Amino acid sequence: MKNGKYCIAVMSIGSGIGQSVIHSCNLSTLPLYIIGFDINPFAFGAYECDDFVKIPPINL
Repeated sequence: MKNGKYCIAVMSIGSGIGQSVIHSCNLSTLPLYIIGFDINPFAFGAYECDDFVKIPPINL
């Protein structure tokens, strides 16, 4: 918990699914602190999160 809020981490916030998860969390009445992870710092979901972490791409 951070400041009385539950910390939620969401991966791939630039994708449609990641954005939907963030949107659903923001609509809930739960005390959530949302941290978004993506390779693109300009991803749409990054602006709806409380915090954003840029991660490196995965090369297989």
